[in-house]
Amino acid sequence: MNCTDALTALNIIVATLGLMFIGITIYEYVRLKTIRNDFENLSKRLREENIAAQKAMHRIIASYSLSDPLGKIELLESAEKIDPTAFNLYNSIGYAWLSKGEQVRAANAFREATRLHPNDKAGYFDLAYVYVLMNQPDLALECLERAVQVDPSSAADLKDNPQFAAISAETRYQRLTARP
Repeated sequence: MNCTDALTALNIIVATLGLMFIGITIYEYVRLKTIRNDFENLSKRLREENIAAQKAMHRIIASYSLSDPLGKIELLESAEKIDPTAFNLYNSIGYAWLSKGEQVRAANAFREATRLHPNDKAGYFDLAYVYVLMNQPDLALECLERAVQVDPSSAADLKDNPQFAAISAETRYQRLTARP
């Protein structure tokens, strides 16, 4: 192999490496463009979800000022259509049904609140309260135990709580309130 052949081989190797570099650059450019598009779509979706959550929250808050239970329920159901996962939505629906004397519907709403927000003690407290009203102390105590499990500070909320006066003599209730 003479010098010309060696230079030709070197030129071919350099050209091949150059083409590989260009190919990798194009591939990475396309990949980055795809990632950017995905990020922009995610950002847009998050903005839309945030706006929907705010709209739903405004309706939930507005429902607090209504005295008519049916008006509350209607407003809360419109919030549910906007964002069915809105925080405190099903708790509010439950209390609206409770104000109409619909304990079963209230319990269903509170159960949905605990399903959607399992780490929020309020849903368990609300569900326990409706179970007390329905004369189901075992279910009420289960809910309160779950509330204390989720948030140990809940035990302090149980002390002298008038909502649970009917079950306050229960041994399980006493154990919950005895926690530090």
